[in-house]
Amino acid sequence: MNEIFSKYGGYHLADLIDVIYKLHIDELLPEILISACNAFQKCIEYYGEDIFSRIVQEKISLILLMITKAFLDFNEKIKEDAKITESYEWILSKLRDLGHAEAAVILDEFRIH
Repeated sequence: MNEIFSKYGGYHLADLIDVIYKLHIDELLPEILISACNAFQKCIEYYGEDIFSRIVQEKISLILLMITKAFLDFNEKIKEDAKITESYEWILSKLRDLGHAEAAVILDEFRIH
């Protein structure tokens, strides 16, 4: 599933975020962070920053749910895997760059603890 999400998720990012939510984020975390990061990056490459930003704005509540649950429930497990850590930090950094203060706070806390 991660492979498919990584490969095609960027072309249908809003739908991917909905699917992740409907498939129960708790069951997919933290591994889903890798394919979510890949999908975010592909969306930016294919559609550009403006479209990506618009999609993020539309789905911000689900994205914040995903990153918050990842931090609260899987912090240590994320840090055990370099690829998941890199993906998680990239997502948080991108959201921070788009002006989402919640992501900036989580990123700081993740790096400190």
